[in-house]
Amino acid sequence: MGKGKQRWFRVRLAVPAETAEDAGAALLGLGGTGVRVDEGPLSTRLETYYPRDLTSASAGVARAFGGRILSARWVEEEDWSVSWRERVRGRVIGRFFVRPAHVAPRRGKLDLAIDPGMAFGTGEHPTTRLMLLEMQAMAAESPLGRFLDLGCGSGILAMAAAVLAAHPVLAVDSDARAVEVARANARSNGFGRRIRFAVGGLDSCAGPFDTLVANLTTDAHLALASSYGRRLAPGGRLLLGGVRSAEARLVAERAGARVARRGGGWVVLRSERATVRSRGNRREG
Repeated sequence: MGKGKQRWFRVRLAVPAETAEDAGAALLGLGGTGVRVDEGPLSTRLETYYPRDLTSASAGVARAFGGRILSARWVEEEDWSVSWRERVRGRVIGRFFVRPAHVAPRRGKLDLAIDPGMAFGTGEHPTTRLMLLEMQAMAAESPLGRFLDLGCGSGILAMAAAVLAAHPVLAVDSDARAVEVARANARSNGFGRRIRFAVGGLDSCAGPFDTLVANLTTDAHLALASSYGRRLAPGGRLLLGGVRSAEARLVAERAGARVARRGGGWVVLRSERATVRSRGNRREG
């Protein structure tokens, strides 16, 4: 390996098609950068990358969902980039065309160019697609206004917000490398001066915001539910992603939201304008 080159630990699994979504979610829960899904006639192949050796934990995921590990090994960052570059070809998501830089823009679509990188959010995962679709619906109803992307990952939602005329746009993530990637993506798309990026969490965002989006895990939403409303301006809107369908009711109750969209075993939740408020003291039934 050449001096100074970053290495990543690549895991490939084969699981039954009926357990692929849950297995993918489990891989993300271990800290995967995103999960590539390749559907085959007999099984579904999942691929993800980690900053450390997670052979044992990944094997546990494979066993839990009736599958097996195909390979688990270190690769150089260049190998990672080539692998994903060959597979990710671009995706139409409503009015948007989300594509890697080597794929040409699509006529008549709003363009977002994001090369696969070590931050979540290239439009491949159902949660990202559902969030983008609902953001478009929200922008059609009324301006997104002052916008916060909490847990911004690749910056895809913040950039989409800028395209949809949100202003100002703030994007934050607790992972400094994700913020670095998101900032680079924004610059390459011409949004360098329209989006402000910062390392941090919700407690570092003073607000108020007219729109707050957070594509996080269920555990994170439950921990933050009592704080979301306090960051919103009067009449502000909340959009939460990264929630499995089976967990939707619990998160909805805690956050004062409703299911807005479903797909691939995932949901996004959206607040009603009249019901955005803190529910942190509410107990589960």
